[in-house]
Amino acid sequence: MYSSEDFEKFYFQYQTEALPHGESLQSFGYQKSISFANQLNVRLRHFKKNLIMPIRNVLVIDVKG
Repeated sequence: MYSSEDFEKFYFQYQTEALPHGESLQSFGYQKSISFANQLNVRLRHFKKNLIMPIRNVLVIDVKG
């Protein structure tokens, strides 16, 4: 899993090497063997893990009468 520092380094490298030449972030990521989808999945997992409260188990009770 990538850390925030990894993304900062990657984005800085993108800004200095690829952006001036008009290259997209996605193509730069593929060149660096980091797929754009993987980057998004890592961020989404982090968001789900840290910001969304986990769903608790729900106990269903059927009351007759």
